[in-house]
Amino acid sequence: MENAFKDFPTVRAALVELSRRAPEKVLDLLIVGSEGPEKRISAGIVVRPLGYFRAPARLADAYRAADVYVHAAVEETFGLSVAEALACGTPVVMASAGGVLEIVQHERTALVVPPRDAAGLAEAIARLLDAPSLRASLSAAAADSARSHLDHRTMVGALHA
Repeated sequence: MENAFKDFPTVRAALVELSRRAPEKVLDLLIVGSEGPEKRISAGIVVRPLGYFRAPARLADAYRAADVYVHAAVEETFGLSVAEALACGTPVVMASAGGVLEIVQHERTALVVPPRDAAGLAEAIARLLDAPSLRASLSAAAADSARSHLDHRTMVGALHA
């Protein structure tokens, strides 16, 4: 949870802002790929490291169980975890830059805010959590986009072209 490139401080600050705005809500931040004890960062927010998933089906289940996938890496060349979330139909909220922006479409498959923008990230997360129809729309578009643009044959063909 302390990888400087993943920018967890922005995610934490966004969650604290969400808690401040709606103290009655309980939010669980599930972190795949990180181990350690649970941490309570405010009254209604718990960070739960889930460890590493070796089985792809188990990882896909985790993505599908999430209401929102939050990504805040400051710079990333591709964004495998974002691609995985899209493929699983999980709505994506990003405070990010770099190559990962090539695999999402703002307002269609993801909500995108500038890097290190905790307030914007909080607003985007709240927007999705408060609007089931928007979550469903982004979810369907994300899965469609992943099927048509992130298929290995399509990607290899694009690379060769």
